Amino acid sequence: MSLAWHDDNGNAATDDDHYGLLVERLTLSGSAEGLDTAAQVSGEQFVGSPDGRYQDDVRLERLSVSQTLSIPSAPSGELTITAGDFYRQIGRGLLLSLRKVDALGLDVTLFGGRLAFADDKHEADVFAGRTHSVSFDGVTQRHVDPVEDVIVGASFLSRIVEGATFGFSALHLRVDEHLLGPNISEHTTSTGASVEIPALARGLSVYFEGAAQSRKAEGRLDDGTVDEAHRGWASYLTIDLVSGSFGVLVEGLYLDEMMLRGSTNPAAVQRFAYDQPPTLERMDQEVLNNTNVRGGRLRLSYALADGDVVPSLNVAYRQHDPGARYEQMDALHAYTGLDFTYAKGTSRLGFSGGYRQEYQAGEKLKQTVHGEGDWVHALDGGYATHLSVGHEERRLLSAGAYKDSRRGTTLVGLEKQGLGTATAEVGYDTFDTRQTVRALHLAGIVSWDATEVVTLQATGGSQRGGIKCIDGVCRNFPAFTGGKLDVTLRHDLL
Repeated sequence: MSLAWHDDNGNAATDDDHYGLLVERLTLSGSAEGLDTAAQVSGEQFVGSPDGRYQDDVRLERLSVSQTLSIPSAPSGELTITAGDFYRQIGRGLLLSLRKVDALGLDVTLFGGRLAFADDKHEADVFAGRTHSVSFDGVTQRHVDPVEDVIVGASFLSRIVEGATFGFSALHLRVDEHLLGPNISEHTTSTGASVEIPALARGLSVYFEGAAQSRKAEGRLDDGTVDEAHRGWASYLTIDLVSGSFGVLVEGLYLDEMMLRGSTNPAAVQRFAYDQPPTLERMDQEVLNNTNVRGGRLRLSYALADGDVVPSLNVAYRQHDPGARYEQMDALHAYTGLDFTYAKGTSRLGFSGGYRQEYQAGEKLKQTVHGEGDWVHALDGGYATHLSVGHEERRLLSAGAYKDSRRGTTLVGLEKQGLGTATAEVGYDTFDTRQTVRALHLAGIVSWDATEVVTLQATGGSQRGGIKCIDGVCRNFPAFTGGKLDVTLRHDLL
């Protein structure tokens, strides 16, 4: 349960201020003799809504039942039958990636059925359903109309060759929304294959995945017949080598118009993306185009002091829309880091920093110098101090001129094992220079492990917004000013 009051957050908008919100989530799960069940009931209630888009609601959000059966004819085999809501990712996400990303308010499942078989040498499944996004978008705090895109798929993994796993998969998407016209339907068919060799040689592992895609739009308009077809291709390679204390990771990515897009998500003002290929970038980087890309990444690391000290160096290079005369954009990102564990593993220090630039036709579009640090230092009596820092110096080309800005967040806290934490937060963002937009944000956060069942967290003050990204998926968060109380109860009935 979360109870919040939103004051004027200083972002110059008036439709997200001066209202209260109660969010309730009740999740029930149970299991017995191979039978697993889960259900989630969700509700929101507003006080003083700024406009009609903020709506009260109570609903059954998620429901699933899964039964696992042993197969007498295959002693090591199991058959699992699932009905209701379920998540599904194939391989590294080139074909399909339906998963929950709490930090971005994204949660899409398939509501339908899945039949899965697994034994020592094989894994196979077939699945079908309609996409089912959560009805309430936590970022915009607006309700989202249901989307019912249909996805049907199958996958097969084989380990009959010792030391290797071969994978094959296929899926078909039918878009529910008629974006190109009332009589125009969109279909996407994708196929893929993968091979993973975890021990090709001593300390050497290899993973490769490739995919092909066909997207079609068919139907009739008033002025004639529509029959469009587009092809997409994708491949991803990982080579990981560990030799003594030295580690090398090589990644390669090729995406040629590869995308699995569904109906429109009105909260995010873009189409649902049901795939999520690797980006080659750090998970927090702004990667706004991951459908037509080629590039690579190299990571070098060396373990010192029995692995307690690990310095690393990363270099990533991406070409967006490669070969396009005017649209091609290149991105280069180099950064280094150090992870240090001490006091018998009870304390840790990690920091990193680097430089990233995006350029087009030889002209720099965006430059970023960044630094991050995270330090947990254990004290006597189960106490620990925690310092987390993130800072960026940014330069953006806009209207023929460069604009400089900086942004970042620092958190300083005291933690007590079994009791809770107290944290002070300072955030800043100087990009928007309007007087009505707040540049400095101060907040305090206190969490309390009241019992083994109840956890409370209170937040008060102002927290900065902005674009937040996780593995290439980005959302623009509004700043928050006000107070919030989160109450979590976990109880085992048996």
